[in-house]
Amino acid sequence: MLNRRLEVEKLSLLAAAFVLLTSQAPLPANPDPGIPSQGEFRTVSRAGDAVDGYVVRLPDDYDPSRRYPLLLSLHSSGQTGGPIEEGLFHGPPGALRRNAGGELDTLRRGFILLCPHLSEGPYEERQWFDRLETLDGLLAEIAREFRIDLSRIYVVGYSTGGTGTWGYASRRPGQFAAVIPAAGFSRPDFGIKKPIVESWEVFRKLPVWAFYNASDRSVGFSHGRNAVAAIEALDGVKFQVLNHVAVGPDPYRGSVIIETPADEILGRNRILSIYRIGIHSEGRIWDNPVLYDWLLGHSNPEYRTGELFRMLGPGY
Repeated sequence: MLNRRLEVEKLSLLAAAFVLLTSQAPLPANPDPGIPSQGEFRTVSRAGDAVDGYVVRLPDDYDPSRRYPLLLSLHSSGQTGGPIEEGLFHGPPGALRRNAGGELDTLRRGFILLCPHLSEGPYEERQWFDRLETLDGLLAEIAREFRIDLSRIYVVGYSTGGTGTWGYASRRPGQFAAVIPAAGFSRPDFGIKKPIVESWEVFRKLPVWAFYNASDRSVGFSHGRNAVAAIEALDGVKFQVLNHVAVGPDPYRGSVIIETPADEILGRNRILSIYRIGIHSEGRIWDNPVLYDWLLGHSNPEYRTGELFRMLGPGY
């Protein structure tokens, strides 16, 4: 059963990869190892760890005299191994590469974007929530190089990245201002035997917008229900549930339309988005600018209690 589910996930990701990569501009052949230009991606290699590097992007019109929110984007298992730039396939970086115009102006101008990459290895050993110190170190490295608003650090991810979003955030109380896990496991499954979420208590205060595909055959919708039930049990505060319409001729990369007006979403702390597309697909949920407005609508007044603040010191 596990092998069959892995094969289903692999086929769906390969199909998505073909249509997506043929529609996007190629990445630079020789990434600049120096300070990235505004609005461009810079690749940085690392050694000696399951995380073999990362890509960082500065906002358009980056001003070194001001502090910027940091958006950490975690890729899926389909992008494990290969070039470091594979980490740009899903999530916000993929949306930026698809949308060259001003549709995602908040994302282009509002965040420093950090996209780490996992090297090749067994699925159960290449999980983001097992790489806490490495991720902490990457955040600290970027914060020392650029001016980061520590009260506005966000983590998002799809599939394995969504699993990592749940797991990493649960282990770092006080560190994040809001999270967006998409199609992530919320409990052991698919060869993962150890707990993913260390404690749901973190999510009593931490804003969450979770996306789950009700047609998903790899990460079952029950993982979304499990997360919602665990968080609501903390204090009885319910999630706002949104049911989205998927449009487009391709069942793997169609758009998901958020029909709820933005003013009914912004400021909400708990949202569950449900859609149906493909067998394990994110569609183009990250192409919707309201996601980034929602993130920026949340700040973290308790960032001084987080691990990153401890690493950087009170003088940061």
